[in-house]
Amino acid sequence: MTNTTPLNELDIEQLCAIQEYAASNGSRWKTKLGLLWQSGRDKGLLRQVRNQLGPEWLSKFKLSAHTSKVLVKLTESHSGFHDYDVMCAPYNRICVGRNLSNGDNFNAYMDGGRKIALKWRGCVEDSIASAMGIKADQVVLCGPIELSFKEAVLLLNDTEKVHTFVGGSFWAGADMTREALLERMHKASALEISPVCHLFEHYLAVVTYGAQTLYVQTQYEQNAKIKERLALN
Repeated sequence: MTNTTPLNELDIEQLCAIQEYAASNGSRWKTKLGLLWQSGRDKGLLRQVRNQLGPEWLSKFKLSAHTSKVLVKLTESHSGFHDYDVMCAPYNRICVGRNLSNGDNFNAYMDGGRKIALKWRGCVEDSIASAMGIKADQVVLCGPIELSFKEAVLLLNDTEKVHTFVGGSFWAGADMTREALLERMHKASALEISPVCHLFEHYLAVVTYGAQTLYVQTQYEQNAKIKERLALN
């Protein structure tokens, strides 16, 4: 098949190579690539881009203009880590520990199992956006989002009893007094908004290691905003 890509544009293979290089080299990837080109140590598709488009093209190039929505979906939580599948990005999986500080490293995995380190920037969306050189609103998180205790309390119905679910081989629902729920929330390992129990509109997840996660009914007025944050709309 004849390649019809204009000479002043990247073809899809070249774009993938640029995206992977950017993901592996952080926010200064363009400077690093320019130095690599100057040294003559580039090869393969990166050399093709240098020969075809050159340094002037690189200075004007914006990766965000060539990137659609990056989808990030939680697949598993275990031993204090979240595993996410990543789509439309140079890596296909990331593993994020709880309680990371700004600038800490977490692992991202390329095709073939190659592992690289990404920098934590406060949340999953900002971290991936920073690594890829795109805007945070181009990253869509489809999974739990951690909350502070104060944020979680604001999602609760202002009633003496609150409905909850626990899940296993089947869902079991029960009312819990607000006082007992707040005590459990204080002792929780994590508080999250989660899509797991979205069919019942119980979006608040009270996670306690060694015990079943408790899914709590949230205020009807808050649910539209929660679904938007979880990309459920």
